[in-house]
Amino acid sequence: MKNLSNSDCKRIVSLAEEINTARAALTTAVETANAAIEHAQTALAAYETSIDNAHSFAEDIVREIESYMDERSEKWHEGNSGEAYAQWKSAWEEFLGNRLQPDEIVPIIIEDDDQATALLELPSSPDR
Repeated sequence: MKNLSNSDCKRIVSLAEEINTARAALTTAVETANAAIEHAQTALAAYETSIDNAHSFAEDIVREIESYMDERSEKWHEGNSGEAYAQWKSAWEEFLGNRLQPDEIVPIIIEDDDQATALLELPSSPDR
């Protein structure tokens, strides 16, 4: 082979067009996905704020239970009421200890490459 045939050159143009079409479809899909990701990031932030509010409330409840329990005698703590309050406090503390940490939601980034142009610029012969 001394150089690419006309058929090869036409195939290169066809492949470059195929690459450009696929790249455009990929770009559109990524833009759509990133819009959805942006919406998910906003929803995640609202979710995390709600969880923060719930945990602040639970911390207040635990402090109030502890304060009430601290005012009671040792005999009260050893009795049924003391045990019931300890279990009640424990349930609230368990809620505080079971906080999920969702993963960060990040946009999709595609490299800005131009494979079609690179293909079209390949030499068609050893001289070029």
